[in-house]
Amino acid sequence: MGAYSVIRRALYHKTKNNYYYRNKEGEKVWEAVYEKGEGDETISLYHYGTLLIKVSLVSEKILDYYKGRWSMSDRNGLEALNCALERIERFRFRDYGFFHGKMLIGKELEKRIKFIENIRSKLYEKVKRYPDAIPYIQKLGFTIEYVESNRWEEFCEKNGFRGWSYYYDTYILFVRPNTLAIKYSATEDNSKIALTHCIKKLNGVVTLKTVYFKFYEEDKKFSVKDVRLIGKDETNQLWSLRLPVSYYLANIEKSEQWVMGIDENYEIVEQQ
Repeated sequence: MGAYSVIRRALYHKTKNNYYYRNKEGEKVWEAVYEKGEGDETISLYHYGTLLIKVSLVSEKILDYYKGRWSMSDRNGLEALNCALERIERFRFRDYGFFHGKMLIGKELEKRIKFIENIRSKLYEKVKRYPDAIPYIQKLGFTIEYVESNRWEEFCEKNGFRGWSYYYDTYILFVRPNTLAIKYSATEDNSKIALTHCIKKLNGVVTLKTVYFKFYEEDKKFSVKDVRLIGKDETNQLWSLRLPVSYYLANIEKSEQWVMGIDENYEIVEQQ
């Protein structure tokens, strides 16, 4: 509210340059500066004395901005400025983006967007080439049961997950001995459970890393619905563990470290 209140006063009155919001200790937390020059009017927002952004009210463009990393409080101030401009001046500035906490505009923004689109396109083609995991899962000894999405919640309740909304949002469940239930939609068939990694040891232990992708052909994009480790131990016991979707590119070793709660800074040594 502090940022919005000083910006709103600056835009409404436009009678003096500086409008402040101070904390209990008397520090200037937010400062809005209105300036009228030859052929232009500007509004600037400061946070603890640092300029966050300066916007032209005539061209509706960003004139200057903070080049360092923006905090969440900084971004809230930016959104407050946009809200005030939309309400009072009837425009929002949109020609900006954030990457790794830093604001980019103009050619820098266009260059970064093209770079990301190129990376996404290559990644899209890579994940499309992953083999279908279902034959490998069945070869381990699993039975696959497909469940229509409109019956998934009912299926979860019948298999002991009544009231567990966490499971209603899943796409794969390990139910009954050696059975994997997979949620699917007959109207949305552009999906695939892909095998991304596989380890097979001499003692018969097998570990598969699978990812449930949904593809959007027109935009060359994909979403990740489920990531998991599936395997068979030395006693031929089958198992399945769900991972965070952010681990869809991680290898099996990194995935196992997450399952065991091992931090990246831990030193893993072989038992003598």
